[in-house]
Amino acid sequence: MPDRPKVYYRLREWRTARGLSQAALADRVGCTAMAISLIERDKNAPSSSLLVALAKALNISIDDLVAEPSPSPQNWTAQV
Repeated sequence: MPDRPKVYYRLREWRTARGLSQAALADRVGCTAMAISLIERDKNAPSSSLLVALAKALNISIDDLVAEPSPSPQNWTAQV
C-alpha cells in the first residue's frame, strides 16, 4: 500500500501565508478547526474531497499541498 501524501508538511505553511486561522480555513472548506489541526499535526489525513476543497480555498494546486519540502541547501553534498 503506498504512503499517503504528507499534507501536514505544507498545509500550515500555505494557511498562514494566506493569513488564515484554522477556524477560517475550516469555515471555507466545511469542516471543523479541529479537523484542520489534526491534519496539520499528521494525526489525520484529509479525504480526497477535503484535499480538493483545501487546495481551492488556498488558491493552490493539490500538488502544491502534498509536495514534500525540498532539502535544505545546508544539507546538500557535492556530487563528484
